[in-house]
Amino acid sequence: CAEGELRLSLDDSFRRAMNDNLNLKATALGIRYDDYTIERAQSSFDPALSFRVNKSNSESPNYTKYIPVSSIEQKSSSASLSLGRNLSTGGNLSFGAYNALSESNVESTKNYSGYLGFSFDQPLLKGFGKKNAYANIYLARLSGDATIRSVESSAISLLAQVERAYWTLVYAHQTLNVRSMALAQAESLLAYNEKARDLGVLVESDVLEAKSAFLSRKQ
Repeated sequence: CAEGELRLSLDDSFRRAMNDNLNLKATALGIRYDDYTIERAQSSFDPALSFRVNKSNSESPNYTKYIPVSSIEQKSSSASLSLGRNLSTGGNLSFGAYNALSESNVESTKNYSGYLGFSFDQPLLKGFGKKNAYANIYLARLSGDATIRSVESSAISLLAQVERAYWTLVYAHQTLNVRSMALAQAESLLAYNEKARDLGVLVESDVLEAKSAFLSRKQ
């Protein structure tokens, strides 16, 4: 192997082409994007949990003489919890709980309120059915399949180009070796004929014929 010469097998050429092709890398990134799109579409069916707490205080002047306080103070607090999820039928199922407390310096008792709730929503016409509910997931998967096919097609085309170029280079290299050998043989024959002419074994026409073959192969 000459200095600066790089020898590669066909498999090595395939690997380098696949690793160094920017267009193929850019197309392959679409597969990751489609995977995230599918996950995002599927996440719409994950349970959703929500918890909220609120607290407030207020104070206002008392302008009436019937309430024996200078100002009216009110305090309230509330907490809510909800859990729900979308259904494959296109509906929605949810459960909720709420509790609230309020008190005032003008009331002798505290006020409590609370409830538990359960709801089920199911469209019967528009938006009904699994196909509609999973439409975004189906579309994301189709897009992912299309991206994979595009990457496969690009890879096959690239490998075909690399293989053609590889064997073209091999043929050119072998052709060069054959021509180099033929030129060396013609040069050796010319030198032999010149010596044989000087010894009187061959005539000038033999030298000219050998010289013509040498020049022809040198082109």
